[in-house]
Amino acid sequence: DQTPTGPVDRCARYTPDQEGPYLVSDEKGNVVDEFICTPSEHSGYVMVSGKDSRYFACSDGSSYVPIGLNLVGCGYDRQPAGHEHFRASEALRTTGMIQWQRWLSELHASGANYVRIWLSNRYTEARTEIMGVHDLAAFARLDRIMDFLQVHRYLDQGAPLAICHADPVAFSLDAVRRCSTGTKPLILTETGAVNDRHVGPFRFYPADHGGLIFDDVTYPPFFCGAAAF
Repeated sequence: DQTPTGPVDRCARYTPDQEGPYLVSDEKGNVVDEFICTPSEHSGYVMVSGKDSRYFACSDGSSYVPIGLNLVGCGYDRQPAGHEHFRASEALRTTGMIQWQRWLSELHASGANYVRIWLSNRYTEARTEIMGVHDLAAFARLDRIMDFLQVHRYLDQGAPLAICHADPVAFSLDAVRRCSTGTKPLILTETGAVNDRHVGPFRFYPADHGGLIFDDVTYPPFFCGAAAF
């Protein structure tokens, strides 16, 4: 249950970039807390590169290339209707953040350093049916999301854009040029090959044992100026 049961607390996150002691003051100047920033072996936070704003970098200046996947969202399971076997009710429940923590831990162990969170999932959808009224619990789940652009582009022989019909190198370059501002990292967050107008997986996938389609739709955007793919 995500319903608030008490007064709202004001919270703040502070990320110092220098070692040493720090004091936390309220709006009246009263010291309310203190902490010490200690050295770390990590490369720092991911940010827009100061050398080239089309790409990412860590705060120590080292390069950062995202490697990960599209994380759609948590599953919901039907709950039992009573004490009889196999009877299910219409009530749905999810393990939520517990499931996400397991996913992220396993991805980290496999070498991933990035996931793209799909916001249009019932677990992360902050919009409600009332304009201007948002789900604060969903915002809390999305609290740590980066400032970057994204674009989707598929090999689709039925697409209205003719450039999507044949050449992944050409349509990747076109997508990057269309969406890039030159001041923010751009990621091709969805790509692949589909049957006409997204009605299913591409008809020639079963014959592509060497991964040619994967190579053609995955790597060109990175060499066209995207920060990741």
